[in-house]
Amino acid sequence: MVAQLPQRVLPARLALRQHQHQRLALPVPRQHQQHQQQLQRLLQQQLQRQQQQQQLQLRRPRRQHPQQRQQRPALLVHRQHRRPQHQRQLQQLQQHLQQLRQPPQQQQVQQLQQLGHILQRQLLVVALQQLVTCSTTTTLVASCQSYEVSWNNRCYYLDGSGGACASGYTLGTNAVLTCIATQFVGKTYRSVTSSNCCIWTADTYECYGMSSNCNSAGTFSAGPVVNGAGCANAQNHNSGQLTFCSKV
Repeated sequence: MVAQLPQRVLPARLALRQHQHQRLALPVPRQHQQHQQQLQRLLQQQLQRQQQQQQLQLRRPRRQHPQQRQQRPALLVHRQHRRPQHQRQLQQLQQHLQQLRQPPQQQQVQQLQQLGHILQRQLLVVALQQLVTCSTTTTLVASCQSYEVSWNNRCYYLDGSGGACASGYTLGTNAVLTCIATQFVGKTYRSVTSSNCCIWTADTYECYGMSSNCNSAGTFSAGPVVNGAGCANAQNHNSGQLTFCSKV
């Protein structure tokens, strides 16, 4: 038989149980909420700290070893001079390329200049031929040697004397040689056989040459001709060169 408690005891026990239940049950959700809030705060603080650290790292220069800090200015100087040095190398290469390209151009210019001079000299020779009057009616005959040609009361001869004329003679001109070149047929060298076929005259350029009887003794089968023996406006004066002399 279960003992029956008085009715006044039951309400007291019920009230105690309800109080214990309220004391144990109610604080659980509050503690849970507080714990979550604390975690959220901690997470937010950590995020803020990380963001601040990232910002500081971006603002602050990177830490380097002391040796690297000492080498850094030299590297900066090297970087500063790298571009100008590269430009200088490019300029040097461009200059070298220009120098490589210049010789053909200079050769072409020189060749054109030489051709121009040759044409001018040939024109001068033609002009002299037209200006000089070679009419036989005005030619005066002088008493000359057998190897000489007489024209306008003067005597002319050819000799291999290398630009030297006998006493009383001087170098003749291309213009006069134009008039009497054909008259040297049957004549001979004065005393020396020439070793160069270009005829040395008083003019700067040698336009006449002997295409026959050059470097050989005997009578001339043909007289001097313009550009004969390849003597086109030559300027090389050699010993033993064929020389045109005129009586003073």
